[in-house]
Amino acid sequence: MHLATDSIFFQNYINEPMPDSLVIELNNLNAFRGKSFNIFTYLLKFNAMDPVVHFEMPAKDRERMAKFYTGVFGWKAQMLGEDMGNYVTVATTETDEKNMPKRPGAINGGFFPLKDGDPVLHPSVVISVGNLKDSMKKITKAGGKLIGEPMNIPGVGEYISFYDTEGNRCGLLQPSMG
Repeated sequence: MHLATDSIFFQNYINEPMPDSLVIELNNLNAFRGKSFNIFTYLLKFNAMDPVVHFEMPAKDRERMAKFYTGVFGWKAQMLGEDMGNYVTVATTETDEKNMPKRPGAINGGFFPLKDGDPVLHPSVVISVGNLKDSMKKITKAGGKLIGEPMNIPGVGEYISFYDTEGNRCGLLQPSMG
């Protein structure tokens, strides 16, 4: 990594100057040279706030919902198969070759099937964290409730849903390192 280009990248992505503590840490990145790692996961360790990186909305009819959002807002939808739970990925902004939003602060999302008998669900956000297990402990300690067990989303990372203290459903994602 090159400190000058990393500093510019950080400033463009985070939209503020790189903190001195990160500059010092980037000088210590020689151990990572030639190895694959996710810069966003690395940067999470320096950000006091875990960022919202994804949204989800329930859909009774995924084709109808995709048609609505693509027609009204110009979003792009990709229908996934049964092996991925009939999920629909939704691009609300252009992405780079790694499917990361090009525009700082923008996020993409998806629609999940709402099945008969499911409780009424509402839109939710997914929060990226550096350590899923630590964040799960923090949620339960603060009065939140985990929903199910963590699951692996191939090529994306480890995910779990939770309810906050007000009953809002949200998600946690620890991005894959590769």
